[in-house]
Amino acid sequence: MDPWLLVVIVGIPILWLVGMATFAYYDAGRVGMNQRKWAAISLLVPIFGFFAYLFERSELSYEPETDPYAGGGYNLQDDGDES
Repeated sequence: MDPWLLVVIVGIPILWLVGMATFAYYDAGRVGMNQRKWAAISLLVPIFGFFAYLFERSELSYEPETDPYAGGGYNLQDDGDES
């Protein structure tokens, strides 16, 4: 196998994983999350670990005051049937 092909097939995906783990490490520290934990999850669980970090991070900015469903209320649509 050509060495350049090996670099492309193996090296580039590894660089992407390391890049995602590095981003998770620095960003987790910025938002007050455990840096080592999220970097390890992002690195050891490919792709899914990084997206799990992004979803978990987005939960930090939740504001119940702006959520219409926070109090258990439901927004039901009136179907127009008055019977």
